[in-house]
Amino acid sequence: MIPQNRQTLLFILSCLTALITGVVAFVGIIQPNIYLRFVPQRLLPGVISQDIISLVASLGLLVCLVATKRGANRAWVIC
Repeated sequence: MIPQNRQTLLFILSCLTALITGVVAFVGIIQPNIYLRFVPQRLLPGVISQDIISLVASLGLLVCLVATKRGANRAWVIC
């Protein structure tokens, strides 16, 4: 079990990570042209698929964070 004083910090950092990742991935999916300065056109489908996976992972992390707040100690392994 994670000590109580560490749980708060871990929860805050995990929330920030999930939110930032979700927002950046969502923007990348909605406006894929932002990558054209950095990635060749032929690699753009791979970048979009990476954004989709990142968005799903950030949503999964948020679900685990809600579970930890409700008392599911097993969810700390993912957070």
